[in-house]
Amino acid sequence: MAELPEELKPEGNTVQERLKSEFKKWDTDGNGTVTKDELSAVLKKINDKFSDAEIEAVMNAADANSDGKISYNEFVDWVFSGQPSDDGHKAAQKDAAEKLSAGGGDFTGCSLHGDADDQAFRAAYGLEGDACNVKHDAWINAGCGCKEYFCKDEKLGIEAVFDPRCQGDLPDLSNHNSFVVDLLKTDEGKKMWADMKDKKTSKGVTLAKCIKTGIDNKGHPNIKTVGLVGGDEECFTGDFKPLFEQVTRARHGFMEGNHVSNMNVEDLSTVDMDPFGKYVHTARVRTGRSVSGYCLPPSNSFEERRALEKAITDALLTMTGELAGTKAGGGGYFPLSGSKSNPQKDADLENGMSEAYGKELLAMGNLFQEPDSTLLLSGGMGRHWPDARGIFHNDQKNLFVWLNEEDHMRIVSMQGKKGTCSKEGKDMRAVAKRFMDACNTIEGLGLKFMKSDALGWILTCPSNCGTGLRAGCQVDCEHLYRHLTNGGKAIESGAGENPGGWKNAMKGMALQARGTGGVDDTSVTIFDISNADRMGKTDVTLVNICIDGIAFLTVAEHALRKDYEGNKANVDEALALAQKPVEGKDGAEQLKVARAALLEKIPTLSEDFAAA
Repeated sequence: MAELPEELKPEGNTVQERLKSEFKKWDTDGNGTVTKDELSAVLKKINDKFSDAEIEAVMNAADANSDGKISYNEFVDWVFSGQPSDDGHKAAQKDAAEKLSAGGGDFTGCSLHGDADDQAFRAAYGLEGDACNVKHDAWINAGCGCKEYFCKDEKLGIEAVFDPRCQGDLPDLSNHNSFVVDLLKTDEGKKMWADMKDKKTSKGVTLAKCIKTGIDNKGHPNIKTVGLVGGDEECFTGDFKPLFEQVTRARHGFMEGNHVSNMNVEDLSTVDMDPFGKYVHTARVRTGRSVSGYCLPPSNSFEERRALEKAITDALLTMTGELAGTKAGGGGYFPLSGSKSNPQKDADLENGMSEAYGKELLAMGNLFQEPDSTLLLSGGMGRHWPDARGIFHNDQKNLFVWLNEEDHMRIVSMQGKKGTCSKEGKDMRAVAKRFMDACNTIEGLGLKFMKSDALGWILTCPSNCGTGLRAGCQVDCEHLYRHLTNGGKAIESGAGENPGGWKNAMKGMALQARGTGGVDDTSVTIFDISNADRMGKTDVTLVNICIDGIAFLTVAEHALRKDYEGNKANVDEALALAQKPVEGKDGAEQLKVARAALLEKIPTLSEDFAAA
């Protein structure tokens, strides 16, 4: 790539300094504006092949108020997000952009929301230039200020350099592994990029912005990420819909038909998940929701995110009954520590929640922190951190709503105590009812949620579209795990001789099991067991798969503990039934059939119910 002429190279260390320096080089007479003649002289220094039509297209794109000159603010807006609306000028500017690209200047980060929005963020926190509020490693800090993520670190293997304004050819994708790249490598995907790369949604989101996380992060040969985030609702419903829908369906294996929702609590299973009172510790249901009319977190401006926080908290704080979060009752909305947004003008929260309360919530697993993943940082979720992020909870602390993390809202209903079996901890139906009541109540308060006829509820990452729902419990399945992975023998270290036996059984039951410390936890005793699917089954069905699935697993676990040698064959037969779909029924039915069969084969199991 050719170098810019020496006289046009910007000076300074921050984006703001470099922009002002560059503008002065374009404004040759120093009167504070750039005329068409001055613009023409600069462009021809960069590339002498610029035509008059291309120069006219650049002028029209940058001169927003059409007064025949470009002010500094117009210059900044054009550099970051300017685009003509006229088709002829658009085509000419596309050619001009290619010539500018040939003139040099690698992407080193940019803001997409204009100088005024950036300055509002800096002023709120007393920051200058590219500084941010996060005190962490440089590779994290790089994504927590105003700018889109840019980071190159050979030692850490980070090469987040894709420009979210890109309208040219994509880089080499031969070593990438993600659902969006799988599509972009095909002739169909290449045509989609060619057709969509110079388009924007009505809120200004580009496709390049949406795929930046998939281009920056190559992925792993054995772990396929989505590689795509939504910038607003229109990404899923407008010009980008064919790409978003195809990637989303591929991720969920739901290639045909429309997703159907059902949030009717009367349809929830009533079975006791743990009639023995020995195996289930906690129950939790969560989902995300996005509010129509706003950009999604990857594309929120500083000011828009604050407006969204205010709208959501105004609604949440009007909830009543068991959903209510009141200051008198110890509930309410708490901005993250360090946030100065304070949407409810609470004198006690001018700098967010106290560090002590933050630590308390974190210990309970109910606090989120700045993104520490390049997937999220490249997606744009860290910008302006921690401003306008926070947590609502009800007075009983069994309903939590996270605001403006990866999604507008993450709604979580939970109860039970880790490490303890209790009546409350195994009552998934009550947890799910509170969760569904909260979702329905919040939408009834005037916050319309984003939804697609084909894909269901719209969330930032396509992996969470559909229901976005995860219903899970912490369950002691030590002996069942031993049976499936280690021939029934105790596991001294590692994950057993055949860890795939456990994973395959869970998959066959449409369940997912991981350690209680997250996906990397290698626990072989207590597991966080939840529904595996998010799309293609209703919300109620997914909760019922969790309830009926765990109700079967606890019976199998108890059978193996009661008499391993005598009962293992019956457990194996029941496991096979649990993985065999029942024609014409939903995924919970096979789990009910397996549980009933096991209780019939070993009638002495039900005798232990009374001892619970």
